[in-house]
Amino acid sequence: MIQKLRKVITALISLLPKASTDILIYGIGGSLSQLVAFLTTPVISRILTPGDIGNIAVITAAAGYFLVVMTMNIATGMMRFYYEIEASDHHTRTRLISSSFWFVLVFGAFTTFILSYFAPQLTSIFFGSEHFARAFIYALIALWLTGLNDLLKNVLRIQRKPVRFLVLNLFFALFNFLLTLLLVVGLKMQIEGFFLAQVIAGIVMAFIGILQIRGYISLTYSGEWFSKMMAYSLPTIPGYLFYWGLTSITALMLTQYTTDTEIGYFSMATKVAKIVELVITAFTLGWLPIFLESINKPEFHAKLNEVFRYYVLLTLSLSAVVVLFAKEIFYVFAPPEYLAGAGLVGLLCLKQVFFGATYTYTVGITQKKKTIWISVANAAGLLVTVALSFLLMPKLGKMGAAIADAIGMLIFAFIEWLASERLVPLRLDFKPAFAALLVYLAVWLYTIFVSIPNGIADLTLRIAILLIFGYALYAIIDGRKLMGKLSEFFKKAYSTNDR
Repeated sequence: MIQKLRKVITALISLLPKASTDILIYGIGGSLSQLVAFLTTPVISRILTPGDIGNIAVITAAAGYFLVVMTMNIATGMMRFYYEIEASDHHTRTRLISSSFWFVLVFGAFTTFILSYFAPQLTSIFFGSEHFARAFIYALIALWLTGLNDLLKNVLRIQRKPVRFLVLNLFFALFNFLLTLLLVVGLKMQIEGFFLAQVIAGIVMAFIGILQIRGYISLTYSGEWFSKMMAYSLPTIPGYLFYWGLTSITALMLTQYTTDTEIGYFSMATKVAKIVELVITAFTLGWLPIFLESINKPEFHAKLNEVFRYYVLLTLSLSAVVVLFAKEIFYVFAPPEYLAGAGLVGLLCLKQVFFGATYTYTVGITQKKKTIWISVANAAGLLVTVALSFLLMPKLGKMGAAIADAIGMLIFAFIEWLASERLVPLRLDFKPAFAALLVYLAVWLYTIFVSIPNGIADLTLRIAILLIFGYALYAIIDGRKLMGKLSEFFKKAYSTNDR
């Protein structure tokens, strides 16, 4: 029996060898860097005040604007053209990777130096004083190192080196976690220690990453490949700047309408929603190499409707769990005062679901290299987010920010689908996804408006709602068909093993 089970598991993993390996190893490995903030939150929230947590969120959001400027998003171009070079042509691939590496290293360092010089002025704009100038400089340096390390990790992803990729990310996650505890908790460096830990960990990780791909880095530069990468990447830069606004502008705008403490509550809700974000990040990181490699195959296009449908099933299910038990998760993450942000979690999870969905259907934009539509979609989403923030924040505060975030991301996802569908039609069936979304919103509204004093009765009812939600999604997403496919697979696996 054990031998048969082992064979079935092996057969299941080998059913989609690239997808299973990449999504599990590359995806989970890539999300480890985000896991650091997730794991340190329960400790940091009990050392720093809600105001400090809010200030960290604002510094992170403000500094993040400059990441794409430091790298010009060249890694996107590198990944796009890597597969167009023959696998046997090591020299050309080395020139492609080296050109992007030296650009990020040199241009990123120069940009970081210039921005750091103006850190006092920049922090005066965001905070009304120069008090956080040094922390802002650390955040800028950490971002440059993040851009460099992301490029190094992307090389490992496209070369399908899962063990090296996983080890590199695991080391960074553990080292950064320990450094954060040492500097913030042990040495009491507060906000500056939080960002300095990222700088030190980033330097060490860059050194190890360079050693990992040293065979593809040399003292060479190709103007031809650099031009091609820039031609692909430059049109995406406005889009990524708009995307920064789409994901971060509400945190900055909240400084005008509420207090640092309220921003801290909003930031904590964002961290709880990171449970869903981590899973979606794992999916997108693992899925992207498969998506790029198969982008020109019609048989691959035919499978994307099911990929989209099951993506919606899994992400909304996880989001429902997080929403229904948000209060309990908050108690683990932070002191009771942070519960004021629990009602925001449902919308912030939904924002992540909308974003991740774009990775399942943007075939047309990617295949036709019409990356300008990424900028258009981000710009539209940002405009909606800003407009709704102006309308809702004065009256609803942090809840208005969460509503603006979710709707802005929905507009972004819709426009990317519309543009991509015009270029390469996939004809996705949105009815199941829309129905599932309505059921999810009903669950979220229940957590907002219904409060039961009796703890046991409240917990029992929430578990019952989760079971009903799961059954509803099972029916909406055509779970019977999914289970039928799994049943057929296992029967086939067992019959094969019996021969």
